[in-house]
Amino acid sequence: MRIYGVLVLYNRFLNEVRAFEQLINSGITLIVCDNSTDETNNEETAKQNGAVYLSMHGNRGLSKAYNRAVTYILETFQPQDEDLVCFFDDDTLIPTEYFHRLSEQDGDIVLPVVSDANGIMSPVKLRNKIVTRFKNKEAALAAKRTCLSGINSGMAVRMKIFRDFRYNEQMFLDYIDHMFIMEMRKKNRYPHVMDVELAQRFSAVEDDKETARRRFAMQKKDLRIFYGSSKPKYFYVVFKKHLKLAVKYRDLGMLIR
Repeated sequence: MRIYGVLVLYNRFLNEVRAFEQLINSGITLIVCDNSTDETNNEETAKQNGAVYLSMHGNRGLSKAYNRAVTYILETFQPQDEDLVCFFDDDTLIPTEYFHRLSEQDGDIVLPVVSDANGIMSPVKLRNKIVTRFKNKEAALAAKRTCLSGINSGMAVRMKIFRDFRYNEQMFLDYIDHMFIMEMRKKNRYPHVMDVELAQRFSAVEDDKETARRRFAMQKKDLRIFYGSSKPKYFYVVFKKHLKLAVKYRDLGMLIR
């Protein structure tokens, strides 16, 4: 079984990305998809370290970056169905045991446990298009597979899934992962959780107010696609997120922006 890694960048220097060194030393085939709009030396750095570099020629979003990487793997390496592709954000810390444990997994979709400043951010419970966090790692590991979803970073997927699937390129950044899980549920494919913990600095946790406001404006576009005709759920989720931002930044004006 061969393992491929996809690392997506946005306006970061590759040699400053914590996950990059861990990935190039892991023995996997690494594809770097660069959404950067700033000038960088990322292509040179990637090639010097044996990684494949794919420029997206601007910020094209996650779904287009994932689709390009997956297509590149299929066309260039002609992978076996049981090979795995793993997706990583540029702020994810990957323990050495991740790849050792991954090679022991049987599932078509494998989720590690991912923690951030607020606790366990993946896997999550996804029911009726509503996402809720588990209280702790033990609850996440014990949950039924049929109710699980998870974030992209650290998610591993069998290449056979991508024989007839691509990510929805109308979605730019958020809820791409949950949309993927919902599509897989239709095919009776459910994620497995492995007991390995990754740490992540999630931008929504630590951004300043203006950055958070801009990011949320982008997120609402993705949420409209995710919820589709479920408008009451869309408005419910958006209001909760508005309220959370208003409380966090002590700015009630954020409720109406």
